[in-house]
Amino acid sequence: MEKDEKILVASVLDKAKRAAQKNIPVCTAFLDLHQQELVRQERKQFEGTTFLLWGGYPDAERKIAVFLPDYLDAPPEDVLSAVRVDVKNTVRLTHRDYLGSVLGTGLKREQIGDILPDEAGAYVLVKSDIADFLTQNLLKVARENVSCETLRLSEVAFAVPEPKSEMTVSANSLRLDKITAEAFKVSRTDASAAILAGKVFVNQKEVLKPDHQLSEGDKITFRGKGKAELSTLLGLSKKGKQRLLLKIY
Repeated sequence: MEKDEKILVASVLDKAKRAAQKNIPVCTAFLDLHQQELVRQERKQFEGTTFLLWGGYPDAERKIAVFLPDYLDAPPEDVLSAVRVDVKNTVRLTHRDYLGSVLGTGLKREQIGDILPDEAGAYVLVKSDIADFLTQNLLKVARENVSCETLRLSEVAFAVPEPKSEMTVSANSLRLDKITAEAFKVSRTDASAAILAGKVFVNQKEVLKPDHQLSEGDKITFRGKGKAELSTLLGLSKKGKQRLLLKIY
């Protein structure tokens, strides 16, 4: 375990102990998928408290670890908020545009959850205690004027993401390295190296085995390259290979 990983784990354990000792809900900063896996590995030490990972909506990638006392079975509604960012001109901006501008306000990456762009702007998930700061200080995104407001999560209808493209491929097996290579247009050697390096996740969980067998509906996240879904098994080809539909996000 690297030094920064040890520091993270120690901090999370401290928060779990505080929640158990004071019988109050306590949460961490936002965690990426690798950090979430590190926290899961320590779950046996979270005695006296209920532990869950929560990013504001079911398919969230970046999540906070929440430790709940025995009188709660879900995170308090006011833990996270959504900052709605509306672009005043009809310009569709990218995730990178929004992230760069949000960080430009002085916030750190661990203070920011998922960013969900759409045709008119974006939703930025944050912990509620900094939502007003972001609303007041985010004035431009990529040189475009924007307006912001803080919303409760219950006020947001999170859209189901649409795939950017689909492809039908044939494979001898459903090994993770094979399907990752097909989905992200990399060599199988590079796909295997990425898996062993902890850069590939299946259903948001770290998988370190290139020969891991996928199933229909599994979602693959390749850090730095995007997401894909093994959407549908289409049956065998005339050559006996498995035909499958991949959705790329």
